[in-house]
Amino acid sequence: MDSSRLIRIYAPSCEYKDRYLKLAKEKRVTLSRFLISAIESALDDGQSTVGKHPGEIAEELFELREELERTRLLLGRYERELHKLRDIEWAKDDLQGVLTHDQRLIEALKNKGPIHDSQLLDALGIDMRDIDQVKIISRQLGDLEEFGLIAKGSRGWKWLG
Repeated sequence: MDSSRLIRIYAPSCEYKDRYLKLAKEKRVTLSRFLISAIESALDDGQSTVGKHPGEIAEELFELREELERTRLLLGRYERELHKLRDIEWAKDDLQGVLTHDQRLIEALKNKGPIHDSQLLDALGIDMRDIDQVKIISRQLGDLEEFGLIAKGSRGWKWLG
């Protein structure tokens, strides 16, 4: 054994050491090979936090969380706009052609059991003050009811289909 390549590592605790040993055993490699592989992988990914100040890591985490929240908000806006575009035919006074029902509406009716109008709008993420969207959902409910797929009772809309 070449002692010039020897590295001694202290695990944060005995539990960590046991965990590393267990993971190495599961991978059927020596502890040394497992740790070197983990280190190399972290370095190759550029995700290593080695040498970074905890404040720097916390700042990165804060920025990533903010970016995630902005992305979620933007995605929500895009999804609402997409549903409005898909439902544009339902908004017309003269319904013609083949119309597709809002899949979210059908899923909500199937999965929520009897559901009242306000709960249904909440489940669809539709603001009750958005008259156009409420009108579109109302027309789709009427259409589904006409086809015998749903019925409105005292406990709300119920899927029959």
